[in-house]
Amino acid sequence: MASNNINGPGFSGPGDPPPVPATVAEVCDNHSVGVVITDSRDRVLLITRATLPVGRAPIAGHRDDHGSVEDTARDEVAEEVQLTVTSLVRVVDGRWRTNACRRQHGPEGLGHRWTIFLATAAGEVRPDPAAASDAAWYTRAELRVLAGRTIAYATGALTAPQFAANPGLEPAWLAFVVELGLIDNVDPADLAATEILASTSPYTLPTARSR
Repeated sequence: MASNNINGPGFSGPGDPPPVPATVAEVCDNHSVGVVITDSRDRVLLITRATLPVGRAPIAGHRDDHGSVEDTARDEVAEEVQLTVTSLVRVVDGRWRTNACRRQHGPEGLGHRWTIFLATAAGEVRPDPAAASDAAWYTRAELRVLAGRTIAYATGALTAPQFAANPGLEPAWLAFVVELGLIDNVDPADLAATEILASTSPYTLPTARSR
């Protein structure tokens, strides 16, 4: 089975990079910023994505015209869950991942350079329905359950509609969640299968909104 290149630009999944419908106008900028927010009980804030790709995930978004990666992190948190970031610690800096998003492929092709922060935030969680159908705090044990659903989908034990009806972690986030020590004991073969899933077209999940 082919594996995905997570260290440099270019698509290395099976076949050609997945197509994006011509009706999609937005173009990827190949830069993603993720924000892993924790609370005083060591729980992690996840949104249930209202847009493609399907899954539950920390706050994240394209850098676009936000400014610095720190500005992007603060803006995305404010936009998606109405919280104010109180601290940011960069833990992943410019890591290339060949994960697909809902936009047209960017100038570097399929994939994103990821910057990820560990963060704390203040305020009341109020998800923006345009970005998230739900937002909740998850324990490490609950993260493990969500990871199990993602692995089941990646390895063929769940269908796309079954996963969409009760999503696990967004596939692109599984490797980061493991790397950050939020869950452990994930089989390398399961990680590899999930990386391939993350690089496939999110438009194979018609039950999620495309914009």
